[in-house]
Amino acid sequence: MILFLVACLVFVTDWISKLWVRQNFPPGISIPLIEDFLYLTWLENSGFFFGLVSLKKSWSIPANLLVILCLIVLGSRISQKNGWTRIGLGLMIGGAGGNFWDRVGDGRVTDFLDFRLWPVFNLADAAICAGVAIFILAFLMPICQDASDSF
Repeated sequence: MILFLVACLVFVTDWISKLWVRQNFPPGISIPLIEDFLYLTWLENSGFFFGLVSLKKSWSIPANLLVILCLIVLGSRISQKNGWTRIGLGLMIGGAGGNFWDRVGDGRVTDFLDFRLWPVFNLADAAICAGVAIFILAFLMPICQDASDSF
């Protein structure tokens, strides 16, 4: 249940934030939110992984859908007791779903968070990264605990 709730929360929050940006800011203009730190820069991105990997629309939509389906299958196979892993998967599914929703329209994703030291990204991208980190840590923590018990 937590996986579904997290995924839905991420999807809706991402969708609302992208809609707000598209309705309230001109594309390509950079507006400082926190001077010399965080800018709102509306860009359209047709690639994956912060626009670093470029795919044609005919490939990007099926690839995005395949990732979502694999994450859902993985989530269905993980124990309900493993809460952090399920939260990580929920973040990844919600983020992938948010970017998928954008791609279905015109093949591009709305990006707007600009820290000037990384490519411009959106809340879905941030959720995916956080989800991957939580997912990995959830698996490493028991391993680290087992290793420290042997000392």
